[in-house]
Amino acid sequence: MAGGAEVGTGHISIFPVMNGFRNAVNKEMKNAGKTGSKTFDKAFGTGKKIGSRFGTSFKNGFKGSADQQLADDVLKPFKKDVAQATSKASAALLNYKQSTVAVAAPRTNSTPPSRNTVPTAPRPRPQPSRSNKPSSVKPMH
Repeated sequence: MAGGAEVGTGHISIFPVMNGFRNAVNKEMKNAGKTGSKTFDKAFGTGKKIGSRFGTSFKNGFKGSADQQLADDVLKPFKKDVAQATSKASAALLNYKQSTVAVAAPRTNSTPPSRNTVPTAPRPRPQPSRSNKPSSVKPMH
């Protein structure tokens, strides 16, 4: 203190109250997002428009070349890659279909698992004794 004496010190506790703070921040963020979106759309257009313009310009760049052979030469490696990828995908699909048919065929031609047993010879039935000897086992009455 200028020209004075310090008599004591004190502390004051401050507890902020933030009622409505979250709503206020959300509102401002939404407004900022909308403003940024509108500004971007005005400058560049929507994503669909940008993609469409880029694709059309890219395509026309090859169409309008003075030498069509140049465009074909540039695109040849891409066309080759696409053809190879298509061929590999078709082969993989064919192999998949063949393997599923090979797995499904035994299932359709076989009997259900409960009947799928090894065949055995029928058990012989006991034959009545033809001897005249009396049975050693006596019936119980």
